[in-house]
Amino acid sequence: QDNTEQTTRRQESISAGADFILRSDLTASASLSRTLNTTTRVGSDGTRQSGIGASFGVNYARPNGVIGANLGTSVDIDGRRTSLSLSRSLELRSASLSGTIGVIKFETGDIRPLATLSYEQALPSGGVVVEVKQSGGINSGSQSILNTAISADYFYSINTISSVNAGFDFARTDVVSDTSQTTERSGLSVSYSRSLTEDWSLTTGLRRNTGVEGDGEKRSANSEADKARHGTGE
Repeated sequence: QDNTEQTTRRQESISAGADFILRSDLTASASLSRTLNTTTRVGSDGTRQSGIGASFGVNYARPNGVIGANLGTSVDIDGRRTSLSLSRSLELRSASLSGTIGVIKFETGDIRPLATLSYEQALPSGGVVVEVKQSGGINSGSQSILNTAISADYFYSINTISSVNAGFDFARTDVVSDTSQTTERSGLSVSYSRSLTEDWSLTTGLRRNTGVEGDGEKRSANSEADKARHGTGE
């Protein structure tokens, strides 16, 4: 629900899918769905958008990873989105690398490239994770958007009970029909964690956020956090 515009959005869908083993090194998957999107604004009639969605994917296993291809189409509040992508994953000696390249087509006819990348490197006392993700979506104004997110994280284990984390992240949202409506956010963070007992741990850190809204105005903020956590999960 969007309280600012007093807009309520509801999505209902039903889907079915199946996986197929074509060969010992070749698998396929397929799914079919029907989606109903309803948007209701106070003081006006609601709008309904419905349609059939489908996806088909193939994965080919190789000795050091997997090669894949996927074709999918779906219906959202702003209309139909169709995407085609190719993927590749690699298992290296002390690292893993995976990525996809493709395109996405929006209801408006706009076609945008899509890409993802994930790299994980194990180090003697820690590790590094770098990720790049792009995806299509819908914003609060029912507009088609393209999301881009980049992150890099470094973990270092000081000893068996304490560690240090440092990270950077960047996010950009572009409205497909209006290139002037672009939002960017980035952040730098560093934190220190220490196990106090078997059930308790303490984490303290600093984060700086910077953002550029659609009006072009730059905003920044600093934050400090101290957290005591209980249990082994979080």
